[in-house]
Amino acid sequence: VYSIHDQAVDKGYIKLAWGKARIYLRFRVDVLEPALANIDQCLETAKEEEKWIIYAQGASFLLDNHWQIRQAMEWADKSTRLYDHSWNWYIKARAQAASGDYTGAMESIERCRELGNSNQADRFYTNSKEEVEASYREWASR
Repeated sequence: VYSIHDQAVDKGYIKLAWGKARIYLRFRVDVLEPALANIDQCLETAKEEEKWIIYAQGASFLLDNHWQIRQAMEWADKSTRLYDHSWNWYIKARAQAASGDYTGAMESIERCRELGNSNQADRFYTNSKEEVEASYREWASR
């Protein structure tokens, strides 16, 4: 019998078992470089009006995996400069908080709230309001 266990997006182990014997095989896969190359390729081929989404997705990917916070901040900035949406402002807030800029993060959350509350069709804010508010409370306490 075998099972595969992920420990992070880029590493894990395979457990082989038979009877009372167990063997653990650790593995690591380079995810970051191919992902960054994919993001760059998408940015090259995307329509201008869609680039804000790719920048936001790229920043979110880096933040989710605690990689290259400076790059995540740069992409989040570009995204919010290209288009105002509660989603990319929340990603920018996350990048600011990850960089230790809690004041900036709370200001970005304020912008996220404004955009979310002013647009009834904004599903991100409607669906993520609890997470956004929990982040705000956490960052305000720092």
